[in-house]
Amino acid sequence: MERLHLVLIVLLLVAAAAGPVIAASTSAAKVPAQDVDLGWAGRLYLVLLASGFALVVVFGMRKLSGRTLLRQEPALFTPWGALDLVVVAAAYVLVMIFASMVAGTLIARRMPPWVPTFIGVVSALGACTLVLALANRKYGLMLRDLGFRFDRLGFDATAAVVMLLVVLALREPLGALLQYLYTVLHKPVPHQVVIEQLTHEQSPLAVVFMTVAALVVAPLCEETLFRGFLQPLLRRWLGTVPGIVLTAIVFSLLHDPFPSAPVLIFPLALALGYLYHRTQRLAAPVMLHALHNLITLVLVFAVKNQMTG
Repeated sequence: MERLHLVLIVLLLVAAAAGPVIAASTSAAKVPAQDVDLGWAGRLYLVLLASGFALVVVFGMRKLSGRTLLRQEPALFTPWGALDLVVVAAAYVLVMIFASMVAGTLIARRMPPWVPTFIGVVSALGACTLVLALANRKYGLMLRDLGFRFDRLGFDATAAVVMLLVVLALREPLGALLQYLYTVLHKPVPHQVVIEQLTHEQSPLAVVFMTVAALVVAPLCEETLFRGFLQPLLRRWLGTVPGIVLTAIVFSLLHDPFPSAPVLIFPLALALGYLYHRTQRLAAPVMLHALHNLITLVLVFAVKNQMTG
């Protein structure tokens, strides 16, 4: 385990050192004549990246010196098993299939563009509610027992902000490298479906629903499903590190159909799993998830403003 930690720390330090170099070397592939000036949003993002690279180095040196990054809290009681996982997974898939069918029907009938987004939000809430109901009705667990505790909210918020900076620093070299590979292969760089929708969406209600989904529904529901429900189960079956990693892989693969999306989401997924494992509270991963989506929305709206302005 210690050798694995050492390898991971070395990779983090390499990423921190190589990140700015890779980003600079691939900037020429972004077609400068068509670059969009993001103004204050772009400058803010650069400040966050610089802070993230510095934190990666600091954390790497701290870990190499034998000091822990976060204190380990006692594990929560998680009694659910394989049958519960099958039930929740089946219900989740069925709800999403039903939502997709309804949304497709409404689009074919030229319904308002915000209706499919609204259905997606309701579906996510339904899947999350199923997990909470299962935990309460079958095992008598309350929200606090699942990790919804806010007794150290200030600490969790600080941890979320710090981990956000680290995630951005790790994701940027990956994004730059992927962009370079797509350029070498002479293929267009794909974007996440939600980002494409937000960039080109004209309906104010659709934008509102997407924003609410990204900042509230997705962080609460996805962290309940993946970190509160799935990760403790996999950790109990496979061990701590494999449980966190496998949960992160599932989380990343389910987020978007294009090939590079899981690679870009994976650092965030690992950070979410690490925060939940260490704190045994959902507050920190929920806030990290929401902050990450907020940064993405700010950049998307800045691009949209430049395109329409």
